Amino acid sequence: MKRLDRIVRWSIAFVGQIEVSVDKLEKTRFAEVD
Repeated sequence: MKRLDRIVRWSIAFVGQIEVSVDKLEKTRFAEVD
C-alpha cells in the first residue's frame, strides 16, 4: 500500500511539472507573438 501511494504521489508531481512547463512555454510563445 505504501508503494502504491508513493507511485500516485510521484505521478501527481510529474504531471504537475509538465503542466507548469507547458504553461511557461505558452506564455513565452504569446510574448513572442506580441
